Amino acid sequence: VMTLMLGLPGLWAATPEEEVKAAIEQWKTAAIQKDKATLEKTMHPAVTYSHSNAKMETREEAIAAFLAPSM
Repeated sequence: VMTLMLGLPGLWAATPEEEVKAAIEQWKTAAIQKDKATLEKTMHPAVTYSHSNAKMETREEAIAAFLAPSM
């Protein structure tokens, strides 16, 4: 039985969907906790953030906005 368990590590690998969900949670937690290093790690260098009022932000501007003190 132990040989069988050791020989099948792929059975516990995350699916692509699970990996995406985990990345979203990591980004969300970083935004809430104002974790600059994780925000930089999880946001693509070429990302732009578009607000509902048509305001566009670069990655750097979006990270700065996440890190700004809350009102």
